[in-house]
Amino acid sequence: MWSAVQAGQRIHKYVLEQKLGEGGMAEVWRARHTELDKLVAIKRLSPRLSADPEFEQRFLMEGRRQARLRHPNIVPVIDCISEGSDKYLVMEYVEGESLEAALKRAGGPLPPQRAIYIAWEVAGALAHAHRQNLIHRDVKPANILLDREGRSYLADFGIALMLGDQRVTRGGVAVGTVHYMSPEQITRPRELDHRTDIYSFGCVLYEMITGRPPFIAEDGDTDFTVMAGHLEKAPCPPRNLNPATPEAVESVTLRCLAKSPDERFSSAEELAEALRQAWHATATQPAARATASAAPPAARSSARRWVYTIVLVLAGGIAAAGAFLWLSREAPPAAQTAPEATAVTPAPVAVTPVPAAEPARVVEPPKPQPLPPRPRPVTTTQPSAEELRLRACRAMGLTAEECAKKNQEEAARRRRACLALGLSEEECAQRFGK
Repeated sequence: MWSAVQAGQRIHKYVLEQKLGEGGMAEVWRARHTELDKLVAIKRLSPRLSADPEFEQRFLMEGRRQARLRHPNIVPVIDCISEGSDKYLVMEYVEGESLEAALKRAGGPLPPQRAIYIAWEVAGALAHAHRQNLIHRDVKPANILLDREGRSYLADFGIALMLGDQRVTRGGVAVGTVHYMSPEQITRPRELDHRTDIYSFGCVLYEMITGRPPFIAEDGDTDFTVMAGHLEKAPCPPRNLNPATPEAVESVTLRCLAKSPDERFSSAEELAEALRQAWHATATQPAARATASAAPPAARSSARRWVYTIVLVLAGGIAAAGAFLWLSREAPPAAQTAPEATAVTPAPVAVTPVPAAEPARVVEPPKPQPLPPRPRPVTTTQPSAEELRLRACRAMGLTAEECAKKNQEEAARRRRACLALGLSEEECAQRFGK
């Protein structure tokens, strides 16, 4: 239970206005700075965790790490406050909604170009964090915020890992959100690098274009079956679930979801470039051109610079030609007063004709290069399905006996589901891939 904190309560120079959300580790409030009249978001560490030095240290580490990040698509931390046993992080307030809420409101996949644009911005945020040697470890729709102008923000670095820092979490225990965890995050949580975020990002992109995460249980969502999917199964191709998915987007998504980190994109920068190319490939389709509202900023600004340059050059050329003609004119002869004066015809002045200015040409941005070929998979000895299940159990902190009991319970649950559906043993095996 949370202690008595309510709207109207003052925290340092901030007054709490409305609770925005609550999780197992913290709650988030919208608040207002009393002197600047500025809205902020305040994250408060759960009082039941405040007494635990491990969680308090993790909470403060989040503030330090996120305060070091300066990127237009990352929610910045403004301040860190301690009042008695309570700990608070003060962040910029993003007026809008989370991607999780947007997906629920949509009730299905997002339009392809909208999904690509959100993904492109988040990939840029991840690239910046990775350049600071920071792994997010919890990339999911709930941690991506969308403001009212359509910009995306990566938030909540609560379980982020700074490479080289001492780890606060217990060794060998997987942390994260099960639907978006990479295989190595489940089985080898002490051996992670930035490519685990690329896998989680792929899960988010998959959900944006299909309306569901890549791995869910058919007859009931359990952590064990979802983890087994990440470890053992290939995701269903997105175009099978949503035929409107562009082929280029499907290719990027499946590469992010490769089981082996070596088969994924090598960096978030490479991923962002692949998404930019996918955006342009999608924009060439008639339906996409009718609904497209904006191109990735890098592409838009480049095209505008070319047009502005051509217009300025042409204007300068016309102005120079006009000045040349004006200066080249010969002054009219003075009027003669003597009647005997003989009219003299002035010699013609040779004027070099000025060629007409060519009409402005719209310079198209360079055509995107095709996606880099996927590296050939390295032939290695794959662990058995039983070994993968044991790894999942160990990641969940289960003993061998508890794992065996868990497997038995899962098998019994599937049998009951098959009986309820009237399936034979063969049909049941085919249904559950056993």
